[in-house]
Amino acid sequence: MRMKTGLAIAMLVGMAGHASAASWDRYASDTMGYSVEVPTERFVLEQETEGRLSFRQVDGAAQLDVFGVTNPERLTVAAFQAMMEAADPNRRITYRAAGGSWFVLSGYLENEVEPTIFYAKFMLNGQGTALSAFEISYPRADRAEFDPLVERIEDSLTSPR
Repeated sequence: MRMKTGLAIAMLVGMAGHASAASWDRYASDTMGYSVEVPTERFVLEQETEGRLSFRQVDGAAQLDVFGVTNPERLTVAAFQAMMEAADPNRRITYRAAGGSWFVLSGYLENEVEPTIFYAKFMLNGQGTALSAFEISYPRADRAEFDPLVERIEDSLTSPR
């Protein structure tokens, strides 16, 4: 009987851990009109400014920024991508992908003590007048833990109004 009780307790603890891992909240920017889901058991909102949300990992080194900007010049996806690729010389981009209204850049932050991955997705709205994006960075050692989170954040990001 003791083994069955121990197994039942272990199963309940495991299910409780799984339930907390599924805790996500949707955040929206009223000024820019985008929204995104964030795993609230892992990240806490650190700062909110007009069009920008900054999160930090509760118990680690990961950072998550979500933002929207206007595009009065109506830059194309290719022009935005080129601008972002040239923006920070401390980034070694190892992955690029793009579609008609979005692009992704990913790689490593070169000047970090611990190898750090960054992943950024950018989305233009249908009119090409605004862009929403998120960027997450986390230690390379935590990649297996973060890859599924990044995928869900990416899938949940909406384009701005």
